[in-house]
Amino acid sequence: MIWKITPYVGVGRLSFGMDRATVRKTMDARFDVVHRGEFRAEKDIFFKAGVHANYDDHDRLYMVEFAHPAEPTLAGVNLLGESANAVKALLQLMGGDLKEDDSGAGSLKLGVEIWIPDPDEADQPGGSIVVAGPGYYETAPWRWA
Repeated sequence: MIWKITPYVGVGRLSFGMDRATVRKTMDARFDVVHRGEFRAEKDIFFKAGVHANYDDHDRLYMVEFAHPAEPTLAGVNLLGESANAVKALLQLMGGDLKEDDSGAGSLKLGVEIWIPDPDEADQPGGSIVVAGPGYYETAPWRWA
């Protein structure tokens, strides 16, 4: 499924700030609830869609992570269908503030990150795409600051 990214607004049919029940109804798909880390809220993983919906302490959607088979798109480009290098170039072009390390890269202005499982394979698609909503980086500090 194609998920059009609108930075800091939402992805596809999902808008940041939606409550958990609305996200689940909108997705209309089977999911598992996972608790990651001691201080993180539960998240819903829609495995068949490749969508991980992350919620804040008030059960509002504040970050979405995409993996295959999802097609998160920015400016019409499927970020999981292009090489990690091409995605980094697009983020730099659109955001102008690309930061990176061995595990990935991101644009704070766009609120979009790419995880690259093996930096030696940056000519291959990345492993996942993170799209942040308003307030996400206040609770999960920008790792490339």
